[in-house]
Amino acid sequence: MTTKRQFIACKFRTTDAKSFTYHNDGPRVAVGDQVKVPPFRGDGWVGVTVSAIDVEPPTKFETKAILGKVEGADHDARILDADDKRGKIISAKTAKPKPAATGDLFA
Repeated sequence: MTTKRQFIACKFRTTDAKSFTYHNDGPRVAVGDQVKVPPFRGDGWVGVTVSAIDVEPPTKFETKAILGKVEGADHDARILDADDKRGKIISAKTAKPKPAATGDLFA
């Protein structure tokens, strides 16, 4: 049995106005699911939220495939860097605390 390619719209943050189209060749996903997509740069994955399913495939560019659903163990193994506008995911092992601000910021 073959699964029909599913084109989905995803948002990096649920409050984003813009969504990005990806394709899914695996088990179907639903609106609100958290899925893994390739990062803008580098290795690993980024968690995004499915905002629409069965969208029209784009005609001007190829879509990237999702890497699967974000499962419970994935949530435990990652943290979101809230300061990064792309929702960059970094490993809990490599996360570094942000330095405390010192001095007068308006001097």
